[in-house]
Amino acid sequence: MKNFILLVLFVVLTNFAKAQYIIIVGKVIAFDSNKPLEKATITFKGNSTFTNEEGEFKIGINKNDLIENDLKISCIGFNSLTVKPNIKITQTYKLQPKIILLEEVKIRDESMTIIKKAILKIPKNYPKKEFLLEGFLRIYHLSNNSSKKQSSYFKNDAIIKVEHPSYNSSNSTIKTMLVKNQYITKSNLITEDSVRRVNGYRIVNDADLVFYKRDFLDLTKLKNFTFSYLDEIVYKDRGTYLISFKESKIKGGSIGIIYIDVNSYAIVKIDIQEFEVNKFPSSKLDLESKQIEYKLINNKWFIDEIKINLNGNHGDINFSSLKEFKALAIDTISTFKIPYPEVIQDLSETIKINKNITKVEKDEFNKLVASLEEKEKITILSIPNFRQDSTITIKNSVAHRISILLLDRYRFNAQLNKLPYNISGFQTIVNANISPINNYALSLGMQLKLYKSVYFGWDNFRNYGIGGINNKISTYSLNYNFEFNKKGHPMFLNSSF
Repeated sequence: MKNFILLVLFVVLTNFAKAQYIIIVGKVIAFDSNKPLEKATITFKGNSTFTNEEGEFKIGINKNDLIENDLKISCIGFNSLTVKPNIKITQTYKLQPKIILLEEVKIRDESMTIIKKAILKIPKNYPKKEFLLEGFLRIYHLSNNSSKKQSSYFKNDAIIKVEHPSYNSSNSTIKTMLVKNQYITKSNLITEDSVRRVNGYRIVNDADLVFYKRDFLDLTKLKNFTFSYLDEIVYKDRGTYLISFKESKIKGGSIGIIYIDVNSYAIVKIDIQEFEVNKFPSSKLDLESKQIEYKLINNKWFIDEIKINLNGNHGDINFSSLKEFKALAIDTISTFKIPYPEVIQDLSETIKINKNITKVEKDEFNKLVASLEEKEKITILSIPNFRQDSTITIKNSVAHRISILLLDRYRFNAQLNKLPYNISGFQTIVNANISPINNYALSLGMQLKLYKSVYFGWDNFRNYGIGGINNKISTYSLNYNFEFNKKGHPMFLNSSF
């Protein structure tokens, strides 16, 4: 399946889907020139987003919060703006250019001081010993190829267990295993190949930016960012600094907001957006946004919630993915180690990874899912309606059958082999006329799938008379294909005859 993976986008995901949530749409421009302001920061009650290159933004808010909260808009080089959001029309907001005064230079220095203190206190504020983290994971993956009218929907709910090293040993690796999961796929394709490749189980590996000390948290790389002090607010009943950052790149790069506890200087939340991210040679992420929250337990801060939103393209296909993680239990005492074969490897995750669970376990799992949805801890996206197109279906069916013929049902191989015996030892009569090269032969082989992982194999070894003797060996075998360590490297058990 790794030879033709289609990743893709049906709709742009929003962070909120229930009726009480609404989407505020707006545009931010410069007051004097009316030029759109890219990467301006938009915040509303702890949620944040950024404007695109056209100065446009969307942010989801709870309608009940409109009475007591305002929309805050800020951009480096401009005065901040605080307004009541307009929920009926797309509002344009104009920011006045900022005149840099000595006092503001002092504020910039203050933001850098806060960031440096937060970085230096990471070993003190976060766990000094390794711990086990168990949590709920929800993945949505939607795709759309408008030219071929192909769309797909994938939803996966899972329980994952994470073996997390000490924050003092960032050279170590976060390990993840799947405890249980259940998923739904829907597509107007003949097959579901376009959603067979969905990364997401390693969400803690991807999102714990404090543990891996991303560039904006690396003392040696702070010079590549511009930091600004935005405000001091009360966040989850604690005094919190809001520090924005922007990477100094002409194109692409990252921007975001860091929430820093006033008393301990612990980083309690990070909102970050990265533009024009190229993670794979043929795939481009136009936008990747992450939101990571930490929770205080016994004077240490642990991962609590993660939300990752991806928008991008793979050739003609657009894709969007939403991944959400909510911690359920943290164990700092257990000595449990994830068995190596159970560790989910990087880039090896597919919807084929599945854990069989009993009916009782499934009922308990469904109750947990319902509880998290009721408490609005995870996003709910309804399954879209897909329209079938008979002409497209016939065309795709032919292409799919060809792909299966070449990539799934049949396998071919060619290799140079050394024979398991010495020809000259058996052919004593003509020994003087042959060369040791007779001990080598070219092998051409084929395997035909009979059932699931069972293949019938045929191999033909020949040296075509090179070296003095025309040597030919044919073998037939039954092969059982299995994957070792979930890396997708096939190994075969076979009986030849």
